[in-house]
Amino acid sequence: MACLYANAKYAHYNAETHYNLGNALAAKGQYDAAIAEYMETIRLQPDFVEDHNNLGSDLSHKGQYDAAIAEDRETIRLKPGYAEAHSNLGSALAAKGQYDAAIAQDRAAIMLKPDFGMAHYNLGSVLYHEGEYDAAIAEDMAAIRLEPDFFMAHYNLGTALAAKGQYDAAIAEYKEAVRLKPDFFMAHIDLGGALDHKGQYEAAIAEDREAIRLKPDLAVAHYNLGVALKRSGKSAQASREFKEAHRLDPKITPPH
Repeated sequence: MACLYANAKYAHYNAETHYNLGNALAAKGQYDAAIAEYMETIRLQPDFVEDHNNLGSDLSHKGQYDAAIAEDRETIRLKPGYAEAHSNLGSALAAKGQYDAAIAQDRAAIMLKPDFGMAHYNLGSVLYHEGEYDAAIAEDMAAIRLEPDFFMAHYNLGTALAAKGQYDAAIAEYKEAVRLKPDFFMAHIDLGGALDHKGQYEAAIAEDREAIRLKPDLAVAHYNLGVALKRSGKSAQASREFKEAHRLDPKITPPH
């Protein structure tokens, strides 16, 4: 009996060691190695709730959504009131295009933990994909109220506002996203697009150029720059950008 207890105690200690190593590896973005450690943890201690949760999250990072969903569901089976697991499951389901199921999981997470900023953000993202812009805006605002420096929430809010034609408000949110994360090239692109809609072509050009500086091979940034240049009367420069956009992505053709 004493031997069995000692073995169980050793297995638990070993599981904790692998789990902690998995967390350290995941924090460094080494998801393959982290996944291996989390799987070893589960082999040693199958009911380790936090490990199933973290494994599901890292599998999602690797695009292994079916496996992630299985881990998230196992986490919820072991601990039904685990808000983070519901949120993770919602994200994985959304990545698979299962938006109604994702919304249900995000709302479950928020019901369990109303101050969970990431769950509000995730729900806002799915609602936006479903074309429910007002509801998406409300969720993005909730995420920002809970986490004011959440740059992705500001970006998503800007995107939803722009979809409703509220370009001034969208510009303010894109600018905040860029302030919080200056190398966020998509925010520069969409800020440039919103400025272009407002007729602020020089400002749009500056944002498009910054996006290209950050990601030179992004065809849409060259295309958007071409549009802003053309509208500001710089046709020769615009033509060069359109050609570069087409070179990078042959599906993109210059406007007539």
